[in-house]
This record gives sequence, C-alpha cells and structure tokens, in this order.
Amino acid sequence: MAVGAAAADGEGDDPRNVVSVPVGIAAAKAGMDQNVIAPLVEEGLVSQYSATPAYQGGSFIPTAIRVVASDPGQFSRTIHIQGDALARSAES
Repeated sequence: MAVGAAAADGEGDDPRNVVSVPVGIAAAKAGMDQNVIAPLVEEGLVSQYSATPAYQGGSFIPTAIRVVASDPGQFSRTIHIQGDALARSAES
C-alpha cells in the first residue's frame, strides 16, 4: 500500500511524494489529514504542511512518518510504522 500527499497539496501523482507502507498506515495518515489537518487549514490555523518519512537501514518502507502543519499554529504527530520507531513509540 502507498501513502501520498494528494490530500494535503494535490501532488500525490509525483513519485517523490509516495512511500510504501504496511496495510492500515495509509488510512491512518489519510484520517489525520482529513480529520485533523484539513479543519486546521479551513480555520486558518495552519498554512504549511509536511509529511517526512524516516528510514532505517536499507528498507524502502519507512520506520515512521512525521507530519507537521504550521504557520501560524503548530500541529505535529509521528506515525510509527516499524523498527526503532516502534520502540520510541512505546517509550512515549
């Protein structure tokens, strides 16, 4: 399954904005984009968005995706997927 940036900025067709993730992760990110980020944008609380994957070793599947929406407000969450990110998730 792949997750892209289409919900955030319309650029989901660009291969640089698509990563492979396990089943369920794309739906979790889409839910965050639709239910949290979109209302913040509509209310004028944020205008900038990034979703940055983190990788471990040579895996093409990210360990985590860090979602940040800002300017003027601030929202950030990390979607923990695998590897060391899961250990960090359990600690926090």
